[in-house]
Amino acid sequence: MRGDDARGAGPRRLLLITNQYPIPAGDAVFVASEIDALRAEFDEVHVLNFSPRAESPLPLPPGVHHLGNAYGASRTAKLRALLSWPRLVRALKAIRWRSGRAALMLDVKASVVGMTIAGDRRVRGLLRHPEGSTRVYAFWAMGAGLAVPWLRPDAEAAVVRVHRYDLYEPPGPGLPIRRAVYGSADAVLAISDDGAEYVRSRYPALASDRVRIARLGTTRRGRGAAPGESDPLVLVSCSSVTVIKRVDLILDAAASLAASGRRVRWVHFGDGPRLAQVAAAAERAPGSLEVQLKGQADHESLMEFYRTEGVHVFVNASSSEGVPVSIMEALSFDIPVVATDVGGTGEIVGEELGSGRLVAPDVTADQLAAAIAQVVAQRPRYTPMAVWERLCDAEANARLTAEIVAEVGSPS
Repeated sequence: MRGDDARGAGPRRLLLITNQYPIPAGDAVFVASEIDALRAEFDEVHVLNFSPRAESPLPLPPGVHHLGNAYGASRTAKLRALLSWPRLVRALKAIRWRSGRAALMLDVKASVVGMTIAGDRRVRGLLRHPEGSTRVYAFWAMGAGLAVPWLRPDAEAAVVRVHRYDLYEPPGPGLPIRRAVYGSADAVLAISDDGAEYVRSRYPALASDRVRIARLGTTRRGRGAAPGESDPLVLVSCSSVTVIKRVDLILDAAASLAASGRRVRWVHFGDGPRLAQVAAAAERAPGSLEVQLKGQADHESLMEFYRTEGVHVFVNASSSEGVPVSIMEALSFDIPVVATDVGGTGEIVGEELGSGRLVAPDVTADQLAAAIAQVVAQRPRYTPMAVWERLCDAEANARLTAEIVAEVGSPS
C-alpha cells in the first residue's frame, strides 16, 4: 500500500540499510532481487549501505535513491552522535544486560556504531521529514543494522533481517546488543525455519509472532545441461575457502570416489584463505581425479557453467550455514545436492523433498563420497527444480518480504 492510503498525507518512504548494495559486491545480488518488490510497496526507497569498499554504485531503479555509505564516520560525527542524551540513555539500556569485559566492550563499540548512524544528518533528515512516514528495513542485524535501536523512535516501524553470521552466536562474547536490536524491531525476519526457532529459543521475551520467515531466493535461469551417463562424474561446489566451508573435505570425498575406479571431475568456484592449501592437496590426488579450482569467478561465469556443463551433483560440506544461496542456484538448474545437515540447509535439501541427500555435520570423506555415489545412481528420481520453484524463487519470496516490511506494525 502506497501514498496517502498508507498513513495520512504525504509519501510513504523506506530506509533500506544494507552492507554493500548498491555497490556491486556482497549482498548486492540478494538486495537487487528484492528492490523492485520494495519499490512497489513504497513511494520512495532510500538506501544506506555500510561497507569499506568504494566501488561505483549500480544504477538504481526510479524511486530508489542512494543516501550514501555510512562506513568510516569521522571522529567529529561520532562525538556529535554521542553527545545526544536520548541516544546515550538507549545505549545504557542496550548494554546493561551483558556481563564480562569482552562482551561489554563489544556492546559499547556496537552502540557507538548505532548511535553514529542514527545521528547522521542524512538519516535524521529522512526520518524526521515533516511529510509522510518512513519505515526502516535493515537487511542485516550487524553493520549499520546495529542502528535500529536508535532509529526506531523516529521510524513508523522497523524490520530486521537475520541470516547466519548476524544470527548464530559464535563462541566467546557472541554478537553485540542482540536484545536491543531484536527488541526494537516490529519484526525479525529469519531466512529459515531454523533461524526463526533459534531467535525464539534464545530470546523468549520476544513475542513469537514478531519472528517471521522471509526466505531468500535466486532468479530463474532455466534447466542446466543434462550430465553424461558415462565418466567423468562431474561434481561442483561453490563457497569461500575457509575452515567453516570445509572445501578440503569435498576434495577428499572426490579423491575417494576416484580411488574406487571412477573418473571424477571436481570444479570449485570460490576463493579464500585456505585455497592454496586445497590446491597443494589437489596435487597429490589420484590421476583419475581432475580438479579445477576456479577461484573468485564472476556470477555469470558460474551460471553459464551450470547452463552448459552437465553437472551430476552439487556438494556442500559446511559446518555452519543459514540457507545457502549456492545450493538454491544449483537446485534452480535441476542439479541434485549432497549437503551437511546444518542451519536451514535441511529445509531445501533432502530425500523427502526430492532434492538430494543430507549427511551428518561430522561426515567423513568416505561417507560423503558414498552419499554422492548414491545420488548419482538414483539421479532420475530427484526433482531439484520443483523444490526451487516451491521454496527458492526470488521473485515470489521478494513479494512476500516486501509485504511484511510494508505492513508489519501498522494499525489494524
